[in-house]
Amino acid sequence: VRQSSHSNDQRSRESWQISKSSPVEQSRQNVIKEIIDTEATYLSELQLVEQAFITPMRSSGVVTEKELDILFVNWTELIQATSNFNKALKVRCKNSIGDVINMIGDVLCQQ
Repeated sequence: VRQSSHSNDQRSRESWQISKSSPVEQSRQNVIKEIIDTEATYLSELQLVEQAFITPMRSSGVVTEKELDILFVNWTELIQATSNFNKALKVRCKNSIGDVINMIGDVLCQQ
């Protein structure tokens, strides 16, 4: 961590900046990447359940539509919300400079 000074409107204030190579920032980046990877895996697994179970059960008539809704409550909405979150994370990665993702909290709060 290094300290730097900035002046603003004839005032001097101090701000703390974390070096991109610091252990704290490296740990932060690892957590961010783990969140991104986990969400992508979660989306794939939701879609797999839909393809492997919901769709075949629906088309075979083994269970009623009402029973499917009970077993897989809000599945379509869950896939949509997770897909939107995954897309937002990917956009944030693409808009980042290099391998450093500076901000992710706003994406988490939106979801």
